[in-house]
Amino acid sequence: MANIKTDVNAKAAFVAQLKKEGYENVKVVSIPCDITAEKDGKTWFFEIKINNLGEYSINKLKESFKETENFSFVIATPDESQEGGFKFTQRSLEEM
Repeated sequence: MANIKTDVNAKAAFVAQLKKEGYENVKVVSIPCDITAEKDGKTWFFEIKINNLGEYSINKLKESFKETENFSFVIATPDESQEGGFKFTQRSLEEM
């Protein structure tokens, strides 16, 4: 079962998913978000959260990202039926 007390496993599973989707130079970083990756000549930014997003996280990240088209919140829901043990739902800053 996925460890829901830490997002380390969720990050690893999402990195694997991004690579399968054709992203390159996928890296787990701490600033400005959890994961960066490259695709279609652009750098993409992903912030992983387990199960939900707190108001603090949303507001802090909105302040950090002026150009938001390449940014996604990724909600990781533990799901043993999924490869890597998580189901991922992506949302833009605007959707939040």
